[in-house]
Amino acid sequence: MIITFCVLGADLKKVNFLQMKFTRYLPNQSKFTELLMFRVLNEVCHGGVSATLAKIRSRYWIPIGRQIVKRVLKDCLICRKYYLKPAQQITAQLPKNRVFENPPFTVTGIDFTGPDILRSGKDSQQKSYIALFICAVTRALHIELTDMKMKSFISCLKRFFARRGSCEVVISDNAKSFKTTDNILKEFPKIIVYLNLKKFVAILEITWQFIAPHTPWCVASTNGS
Repeated sequence: MIITFCVLGADLKKVNFLQMKFTRYLPNQSKFTELLMFRVLNEVCHGGVSATLAKIRSRYWIPIGRQIVKRVLKDCLICRKYYLKPAQQITAQLPKNRVFENPPFTVTGIDFTGPDILRSGKDSQQKSYIALFICAVTRALHIELTDMKMKSFISCLKRFFARRGSCEVVISDNAKSFKTTDNILKEFPKIIVYLNLKKFVAILEITWQFIAPHTPWCVASTNGS
C-alpha cells in the first residue's frame, strides 16, 4: 500500500534535519490522522495534549492540531481515567442548633473519652473516664471526671448544670449510661417532690437526642473526636 503525502517546505529549508525541513501535511478530518494520533499517544505514555502535539509536529503538520488532539484524548479511555475530575462533595447545610445564636451550652453534646487508670492508694488502681460537655455553637468545653456507672454520670450531670446552667438540647450517642439517664429524666416529675430538688426543675425541659447506632459523624462537632 502506497500512501502519498503533501510535503510543506515553509521557511525551514536551511534546517539540516530532513523531517523538519520537509514536513508532511495531514488533513485534520482523516481517519489515518486519528489513528496516527492514537499511536503517538501511546508512545508518549498518554502524557497529555502538549506532549502528544509536540511529538506529532516533529514529523507531521496537522491544521488545528491542538483541537484534534483534544478530541482524540476525549475518546481515549486511559486518558479519561487520568484526567477525569473527581466527584465533588456536596456540603449539607449546618443544622439550626449549630448556627442559631444562644447562650453557651444551650445545645450540648456529651461524650466519653478514656479509660484512664487512676491510683487511689499505694497498690489500689481504678478505671476512670472523662466526660466531655461540648457546646454545639461556641465549641466551649466542660470536663468532668467520672466512670461509666449511671449514678456517677447523673452526679456529673448535676455538677455540670450547677456550674453552666441547664441545657435545652443534649446530643449523644447510644451509650447505656446516656439512655438510662434519659429514662430517669422522663420519670423525674414523680420523684422531684420526694427528693425536693427544686434547682433541677429545668431538667424537665431538656430534649435528649440520640444519634443512629454506629454513625459518629452525625455529631462530629459535638463529640470528643
